[in-house]
Amino acid sequence: MEMQIVRTIRFVPNQAVCPRQIEVEVTEDDKVSGIELDGGCQGCQMLLTALLKGKTVRRVMQLGWGMICGERKTSCADQIAKALRKQFPEIRRTKQELREQQGEGALAQSGKPWDAAQEEYLGRLYSEGVPVREIAEQMGRSAWAIAARLIRIGLLSPEAAIAEGLTPKTLGILAQEKSK
Repeated sequence: MEMQIVRTIRFVPNQAVCPRQIEVEVTEDDKVSGIELDGGCQGCQMLLTALLKGKTVRRVMQLGWGMICGERKTSCADQIAKALRKQFPEIRRTKQELREQQGEGALAQSGKPWDAAQEEYLGRLYSEGVPVREIAEQMGRSAWAIAARLIRIGLLSPEAAIAEGLTPKTLGILAQEKSK
């Protein structure tokens, strides 16, 4: 059964992009079901729709945020991500908000350097098949931090990390560091 469209977000994007107006349709389970660019490139609309249709609002924000188009400091994808962030403020939670929600020690290791013992423990848990999100909870770090460390120590491929929710921009940085 197809989900009902419950929210249509229409907005006027930054003048740096081609469309005069962008419309994003979102289903009741917070997935993008369609995109319309008024005045923009038909090819861009088709590509964005094909790439983003069925993705969660959170994932669309992750994929589009910060993308640029040519010499511009923004893009249609970036403008869509920013519009979704305004419409879905509950999705934008800071580390501080997560700490408050989950309890003070939830991300106790967030931002702290890794030591050899932590990396060894991480490797052991991952090799035993413990899911990245569970490891993150046990180690007091975000799932992104766990996946990034697994890539750095060679236990997780970038493709598998994408499946775990790491952004392509972050993966590019990690791939460059790994090749050094």
